Amino acid sequence: MKNFFLITLLFSISVYGDREIPMLENTRASFDLTSRASYFEREDEVTFQHFVGMEIFKVFHSGNQDIGQLLVQPFIHRIDNGVRTPGYYDDNHDTEFIWRTVTFTYTGLGYHMPWIKIGHFEVPFGVEYTKNTFGNLHQYGQTRKLGLKMDWGLAIGQELTYWQYELSTTRGSGLKYRDKDNPSAYSGRISTLNNEDWVAGLSFFAGDILKNKETFKRQLISLDIEYAFEQFSLITEVYSGEHEKDNIYGGLLEINWRSKDEQAEIYTQFQHQDIQRQNDYSAISIGTKSRISCELELSLQMTFEIDRAPEETRSSIFEFQMRYLF
Repeated sequence: MKNFFLITLLFSISVYGDREIPMLENTRASFDLTSRASYFEREDEVTFQHFVGMEIFKVFHSGNQDIGQLLVQPFIHRIDNGVRTPGYYDDNHDTEFIWRTVTFTYTGLGYHMPWIKIGHFEVPFGVEYTKNTFGNLHQYGQTRKLGLKMDWGLAIGQELTYWQYELSTTRGSGLKYRDKDNPSAYSGRISTLNNEDWVAGLSFFAGDILKNKETFKRQLISLDIEYAFEQFSLITEVYSGEHEKDNIYGGLLEINWRSKDEQAEIYTQFQHQDIQRQNDYSAISIGTKSRISCELELSLQMTFEIDRAPEETRSSIFEFQMRYLF
């Protein structure tokens, strides 16, 4: 625990703003600077990560009709003293340029017609697809389920009277576009509309996912339900399928509270995953996020791992993050 108090000394800035770009009609930009400290109790080590990036959003018109939207999010990621270092870093002390989201969404077919999206985007699967988790401590285990969260490819979607859907075909290589060993992924989600007190979604995923220079098969189906009552939300998701030739199943359960102005959040979440012939993964997370000002946001999360493979890597993780958006 001797290094735990280093977390309280971490300085970071993260910025969320939205401003017009001069001389570029219907174009907005914001900047995001974030720093995070993660203390791993078993290893008695603190990992530091820093994210510096921006978002550019532009709407294209033809006459009086919107025909498309461009969203670009270039980021620089830095890690120091990495523990459980994400795979897009080359080592435990590394700097990487990352495209978070790069999409053009064509909407020219009409308001009630399908839209077409191309680029680098979050694959449509499960409850995490409905949440804005980029750069947040608060996550829903998408990478553990699918082997990736973002991917390069093509998607089509539509909002109907009572339902909405998105279907995608993607490269299967995640954050970076790689074609070694011919990866691929297909996914989709159909759900009720998100403007009710409850939302239910059904998802599928099938792919040969590239990881560590070789591909592995994963096929999953998922059911997620979210029910809101006053300032509380109850979220549950269950999934099942195959990981290579092994059966896989898992799920999560979360209850969260948000202030009336949505500037503060408190949540607790339980996740579990079982892969045949492998050890289970189970963890409980407790977290909070607060918007201190229009720009500054603070987050704290504690994760207590109950099961993990291999068992000797099981740990408790304490994370602190500050963001400033402008």
